[in-house]
Amino acid sequence: MYRYGGGSPLPFYEPPRRLVREGIYRCTRNPMYLGTFIEYIGVGLMVSDLIMILFSTLTFSAALLLYKYYEVPYLKDRFGVEAEGYLSRTPILIPRWNCVKELIKGVLMRSSLGSC
Repeated sequence: MYRYGGGSPLPFYEPPRRLVREGIYRCTRNPMYLGTFIEYIGVGLMVSDLIMILFSTLTFSAALLLYKYYEVPYLKDRFGVEAEGYLSRTPILIPRWNCVKELIKGVLMRSSLGSC
C-alpha cells in the first residue's frame, strides 16, 4: 500500500495520499482482513481449538463493523467520488476469480521477464 498510495494502511500513521486500487486492491477492498481470518481459522482447525475459532470469528466480525462504520465513511470523506466508484465496483472480501486470474498472470509475466 505504501508503494501505490504513498502512506501506511494505518490511518493514524501517515495515511495514503491517494486511493489504492492497484495490485490485490483491484480485486478486493480488504485482503488483509480476509487473509488474517483464514489464517487464524486454519490454525484453530489444525490445533482443534474451538475457542480460537470462535474468537477469530468474533474478531473478524468486529473488524467488518469497523470497516463499515469507520473506514468506508473515511474513504468517502477523503477521496470523494473516486472512493464511491471504487466501493461500488470492488467486492468487500471475496475477489472475483477473473480479477485474481489477471493479477496472477501479471505477476507471472513480470517474474518471467525478470529472469531473461
